[in-house]
Amino acid sequence: TFYYFLKYFDKTSLKIIFGFLFSLSCVGFIIPLYPPIQITFGFLALILMILIFIDFRKQIRIKKTDVVIIGVLVIFTIAMLGNLYLIIKDAVYPMTHTVYPGQRISAGGDGGSMAFYSYLTNFWLPYNQVGIVNENACELASFFNFLPAVLLAFPVIVHIYRRSRAMRERKMLKYGVALAVFSTFFAIYESVSFVPQIVAKFTLLSYVTGSRAMIAYAFSAVLLSVWALSELSKTKGVNWIYALLASGFIAVTYFCAVEFTGMKGDIRLRYYLEFILVLTVLNYLLLKGKKWMFSAIMVCVVFYSGYSINPVNIGAGAILDNQISEEIRAVDKSNQGANWMAVDQNLNAMAVTGTLIYANGAKSVGGINNYPDNAKWSVLDPQKAYGDIYNRSAHVSYQIVKTETEFDLLAGNAFLVNINVNDLKKLDIDYVLSDKQLTQFNNGSVSFKALYAPDKKHYTIYKVSYS
Repeated sequence: TFYYFLKYFDKTSLKIIFGFLFSLSCVGFIIPLYPPIQITFGFLALILMILIFIDFRKQIRIKKTDVVIIGVLVIFTIAMLGNLYLIIKDAVYPMTHTVYPGQRISAGGDGGSMAFYSYLTNFWLPYNQVGIVNENACELASFFNFLPAVLLAFPVIVHIYRRSRAMRERKMLKYGVALAVFSTFFAIYESVSFVPQIVAKFTLLSYVTGSRAMIAYAFSAVLLSVWALSELSKTKGVNWIYALLASGFIAVTYFCAVEFTGMKGDIRLRYYLEFILVLTVLNYLLLKGKKWMFSAIMVCVVFYSGYSINPVNIGAGAILDNQISEEIRAVDKSNQGANWMAVDQNLNAMAVTGTLIYANGAKSVGGINNYPDNAKWSVLDPQKAYGDIYNRSAHVSYQIVKTETEFDLLAGNAFLVNINVNDLKKLDIDYVLSDKQLTQFNNGSVSFKALYAPDKKHYTIYKVSYS
């Protein structure tokens, strides 16, 4: 919309339309309030807008009506953002004063060993479990891109522009250079910590973790790959020997990424080798500027990677239409407002089990806490000895123990409460959903009674009684 706003700057009606759309897009960009993504993509958008403005700067002649139009759009944008702030201000303060993410400082380097080539797993994600089992599913997938091939071909692309007499084509080079620098910077940033903290704070990169920088690198590298393919297709591309050697070298790096970062998982190496062969062919075709052959194969790769995933989902049957969910709703209906807790043997499933409870309308003390519930934690930790652990936006899990209540930090956004069985009364816990045998914790003060026999996944609803 910014491009078309400047392109049709001499046409009042179109200028107003695209200016209004650009204003809305600015508001929409800010609404999610997720800095790790917004900061990186904000930098990318700003760079592209500056380059677009440079292209149109000689054509823009600002008149009095333009000042009025731009002024109205600015006021509209500020008013929308001001209204947004009034709505969310009560949530912004506690979030900014948390240990995580409020006081988190990142200087890069935490993207993981597989970050640069994470898209190698895309081909298998719908069908098999890849080796990096502790990563979030949403972080495993990435954008297919060909940054190494583009960087190796850049000298040839620059030579193409030098030979070109058309000023329009020469203008396009700065977009490729900007995207190449941006992509390369964040490709390094996600894997290597090299930015001084003071610089990270000043540029707001301190809010950007390596795994989120990966998204910025991968997306910008896609744009760069499309740009390079377009430019190389104008000629015969690079020399075929150079293209073959470069593609072979990249194929070796693909293999090393699979072999030494644990990507394989349950997938046989020979299947990865077949996929690497396909990617090697794509790298060669890109370097040779074979636009149509490259596009045909790339469409097949993308189609296979996602065709089995149903993009349309109606209702919440996966959560609601099962025996344990029906029992949760039935019990909660008979005792509305009761406090529930989830206790799971699987550490990775604990918080998920907690969310299942409130997804069915019951009140859960676990699951995902977007904001720290300090009032609740002060009951268990009046001395605030574990304040740095629970003062965060986090996935909250519980284990019932016979020892003293303790908090364990599992990750930046997850912690475990090892709660003493007698401390359940402090949180007024009425029911516990668990796949563990909780009657072993019965004592003179607390007792557990199974209300519902274990389902197929061995979950039981326990009624908690106090004496």
